[in-house]
This record gives sequence, structure tokens and C-alpha cells, in this order.
Amino acid sequence: MKLLKMLGMLSSASFVFAQSYTMSTFAGGAPPPTPIGATDLALNPGGASAANGNLYFTSANTVLQLDSAGVLTRLAGNGRTANGFEIPAVGTSIPALTAQFVYAQSVTADRAGNLYVVDGTAYVPANIWKITPDGQIRVVGQVLEDGNFVVLALDPSGGLYVTAGPVVNKVQSDGTLTPVVGNGLNTDSGDGGPALNAGLGVAVSIDFDAAGDLFVSTTQFDDNGNYVNGRVRVVTPDGIIRPFAGTGVAGYSGDGGPAISAQLGNYSNIWVDGAGDVFIGDVGNKALREVTRDGKIATVYTSSCCLTVATVDSAGDPYLIVGATGMLNGVIARLGSNGSLTPVAGGGSYIGDGAPATAAILNSPRGVAVDAAHDVYVDDEGELRIRSIGRNGIISTLAGNGQDRLAGDAVPEAVPAVTAPLFCPCQGIAADRSGNLFFTEWDRVRKISPDGILTTAASVPATGLAYDGTYLYIADSQDSVVWKLASDGTLSTFAGNGTLGHAGDGGPAVSAGLQFPGDVAVDGLGNVYIAEYLISQGGWIRKVTPDGTITTIAGGGQDTRDGIPATSTRLDINGIAADAGGNIYVVGIQRGEVRKITSAGIITTIAGDVCNITPNNPCAGYIGDGGPATSAQMNAPSRIAVNAGGELFVADSQNNAIRLVALPGSEQPTRH
Repeated sequence: MKLLKMLGMLSSASFVFAQSYTMSTFAGGAPPPTPIGATDLALNPGGASAANGNLYFTSANTVLQLDSAGVLTRLAGNGRTANGFEIPAVGTSIPALTAQFVYAQSVTADRAGNLYVVDGTAYVPANIWKITPDGQIRVVGQVLEDGNFVVLALDPSGGLYVTAGPVVNKVQSDGTLTPVVGNGLNTDSGDGGPALNAGLGVAVSIDFDAAGDLFVSTTQFDDNGNYVNGRVRVVTPDGIIRPFAGTGVAGYSGDGGPAISAQLGNYSNIWVDGAGDVFIGDVGNKALREVTRDGKIATVYTSSCCLTVATVDSAGDPYLIVGATGMLNGVIARLGSNGSLTPVAGGGSYIGDGAPATAAILNSPRGVAVDAAHDVYVDDEGELRIRSIGRNGIISTLAGNGQDRLAGDAVPEAVPAVTAPLFCPCQGIAADRSGNLFFTEWDRVRKISPDGILTTAASVPATGLAYDGTYLYIADSQDSVVWKLASDGTLSTFAGNGTLGHAGDGGPAVSAGLQFPGDVAVDGLGNVYIAEYLISQGGWIRKVTPDGTITTIAGGGQDTRDGIPATSTRLDINGIAADAGGNIYVVGIQRGEVRKITSAGIITTIAGDVCNITPNNPCAGYIGDGGPATSAQMNAPSRIAVNAGGELFVADSQNNAIRLVALPGSEQPTRH
């Protein structure tokens, strides 16, 4: 009987040991809610196209339609990022609303209601997707060249063209690309001859007029990879390329005269209206310039910040997307004939506060923390806010008004936290037992009291925080120390002698050298853990015991396999967390994984798809919810937190989400 009982216990123990973590989304990761008023949403708009009485544009890996009533509707994309190396076959068709893009950029529309979207970056092949009026989407071509300037255009008969580095291609019905302009060389040559013999350098932007003339914006790059000039050239239907605007020498001149004698910035975007006027988004000069049919150029708008992209509707009204100029931050605006801008989309305040966190809009969350009551706190970096998710799953803003506090600006003190601008990154977050929340700014540690008032807790630069029930520990990468802050405001050195370098194991922590301490964690046994990182050598985790002795417990090796001593491994480390039993959790932004170091010192991967990682294939994506965490993908996970039930919360920054990694049966916060 005793033997049977023992065998049963061993069987149960083996089952528990074999259990794997599961992955789900705890907050964010949702597409913008539509239909909605176009100016109600906060947007990050990309490429735009006006057609059929609507404006189409990309934003946060979705394709949106703005109709004449001012209503936004999502047409494609679920807002999540795809792994660009899992390339769908040409012709693969799926429901458009379920599609995942790598980086949706240029969009153009034909008269039949089809949309074409470029999706890719400089690091992965760019897919060309076609969205049909029946709500389906499929890949119709792929561009293997530099994804920085992959732009689409349609000729008057509906033929599709795409830029691809030094050439312009026509996309054939079978997905193949046929070069029509450019000889593939980084030169500015060939004017007056066949377009296929011309040197373009880089084809930045293209568009057609009603007569079938193809306008091509080009630039060249120097030995350092910098774009050094910009021109616009035109290819007539007979295949001959000619100068159109710009001298090829970067500058800002020529308004009122011939466009071919004018100077443009280093590169430009171009669009043609129904009358044949060519609009040039002169990025380097932060200006919109117009070339009329008589060949004269003029500046019609300038921006104090930046002009990123534009389109022109059939009536000749330009739509601009400009940068941070007050209310026009991330706004699409129509340019009036008097030079005024009227916002038509974006600029709204909707980010999901007061609603379930899974429906909220997060923007590059970099930090995450959890308190004893299971409330979760998020550094919503891109929105410049600190947000809270309660046990009921509802998200709200605790600090930040969405504006930057710049170096040299006055520091708001003793003000409501939700009214203050933030000096982020703010990824270090910790809560104490009295209901105070602490977070880092570039130059200080801030405290939000239970009544919502913001003050400075410590005037030291900080990147990571942890609270052990008595003290707040502050990782100061700039000064190579970890500080200890008492409840009465007393600040003292806890670890590090101010010398940059990984040294001092076996001795007092205050005498040790620290190598860029970026994060800190505490367990339930009185130990403090410090994450250090140096790109050329990887990372280390140091342990400071209650008697003040420091040792290295992980990192320093070159092996990345699982099941080995943590001191033999090479760590990719951006954030750490510790549970009550002394297990350490490490999140790596480069490898996109979470690793666990047991109290016995053995390291294993518990989340993140382990694949053949190379500099150009980071295994980044947004997949795996509802399944084993080791089959899931994240995209630049930044920080990690663990609650008393053993659940792990990961700031999946480039997926705009907080992911939850948990064992089956672990304590689950209430979420409705």
C-alpha cells in the first residue's frame, strides 16, 4: 500500500513537472474599434489613398476607410504583427479582417473598389496584398528589395506598379515583377533615353497621371547610406525618361520658376491630382510643393515638424499627415486653398480607458508591474501614460496627459498625476503596501499617491524598480549603482561603487562594479536581484543576499540551451522578475523569449517560439494565444512581472500588448 501511494505521488509530481505554460493576451493587442467617428481615435496613420469618395489609409497594421460622413471603418488587419519570414504564397486568400501585417504602409485604390497594400520593412520581403470588395485579402506579389520605400501606383488602365529599391516594376497577374524603369544602379543618369537604362539610385515614390505618364521620385545614397539628393522624373508612355523637378543637388529653392531648376530635399513623396498637377511631399524641407501643368513649382504648405505622407483626391484637395504640431499629432488633415488644415481623422482621445483591457489601445508598452492585490500597472510608452488594470479587467490612466516633458522643462510637483506630461521611458514600475505607485522617468523616480497626486520620490536617473515590503530598490544604469529608498525618503547606496564593470563577486554589494544595471527584482526570501547587460557579452544576473553579499547567479557563458546551469548561459536580458520561492524570470527583447531560472540554478525557456534566430530573423510575431507558451511569438518583449499566483505579465512592446504566461490552474485574476 505504501509503495502504491508513493508511486501515485511520483506520478502526480511528474505530471506537474511536465506541465507547460500557456500564452494569452491580458491587455491591448486589439485593433481600433470601428465604426467610430474619425476624429475620436488616436491614430498612427501611414500611407493614404483617396478614391471613390473615400479616403483609405493604414494605421497600426490595419487598413481603414474614412467615408464622406466622417466615419472610420476597419477593412483589413487585426492590428497584430505577423512574422515577416512566414511568407504566404501568392494567391492565398483569407478574410481581410483576420489578416496580420508585418508593417502595413502604402495603400492605393482602384475604381472597382479593390485596395492594394504594401506590407513589409527593410528587413523582410514586402508583400503586396489585394483587398477585394467582398472582404477577402490575398497576396498578389512580393518585393524582395529594401522595404523602406516600397510604394504602389495604378496606371489609367488599372495596371499595378511597385517600387523596389533601384527599379520600378509592373506586377503581373501571376505575381511576377517586370522591370519598367531603372537599371539597378545607384546613379542619377539616363535622362532622355529608355527608362530601363536610367540610373535611379532609389525609387522613393511613384504615381501616374490620366495620360499614362509615370512620375518617379528618386534619390541616391552615399557611402554612409545617407540619402543625399532628390529629384522627380517622368516616364512617358513611349518608355523615355525625362527630368521633371529638382536639379539633383539637395536644397530648397526655385519656387515660382521652372520645376526642373528648383532644388528639392534629400527625398520626396509624389501624388498627381485629376488635373495633372503634381504634388511633391518634400520631406527634407518639411514642405508640400506643387508643380502645375505649365511646369512651374510653388510651395503650398510648410510644417514646423515634418511632412510624412499625403494623397490628393479627385478634386485636387491634398490630404496631409504631419507630425507633432499641437493638435495635428498623428492627424490626417485636408489642406484648404487658403493654406489652412482641417483635421478629418485622428487626434482623438480614445485609447480604451473605462473598458476591458483586452479592447484597449496600447502603444509600445515597455514596463509592467503587479501588486499584492493583483492590480497590473503598465507603462504605455507611446501614449506617454501610466495605466492600471484592476481585478475586474478594466483599464484606466493613472498618470500622464499624453504629452512629453522635455529636458529642461519644469517638473510638475504635487499635481494630479493625470494632468502631468511625462519624461519617458517610464518602464520601471513598482507598488508599495500603502497604495503608492512608483515609476521611473529619465531623470527621477516619481510617486503617485493613493489620492492620485504626483511627486518626485528620488532625483536619480532610473530604469528599474522593485519593492520588498520595506524598501524601494532603484536600478540606476547611468551611475552604475542600485539605490535603496526608505519610506521616510532616505536614499542610500545598496549595490555598486559607481564603477562601470562586472566585478566584485563574493564581497559586499556596495563595493562591487556593476555593468549597466537595467532592472531589479526581489523574492520572498530577502534576496535582491540585479540585471546587468552589455551587448557584446550578453547579460548577467547578480544576487544580493540579506547580509549584503553579491554573487553572479546567471550569465557569463555562451551556451543558450535549456536545462543547463544558468551560470553557463549567454543571457539576452531586458527585464527580470522573482517569485516568492526564489525562481527568476528573464525576458529578452532580442530573442523574444521568457526564460526561468529555478532556485537550483537551472535555466529553461518557458515562453517564446524558439527558432533559428539570425539578425534578420528575430522570430518576432504575434501568434500562440491559447496554446503552449513555447509555441507563441512576441515582438520585442521589454519587461516582466510575476504575481503571487505565479502568473507572468510580459510587456510585448511592438505587439502593443501585455501577454499573460501562466501554468494551468495558477491563480487567475478576476477578469470580466
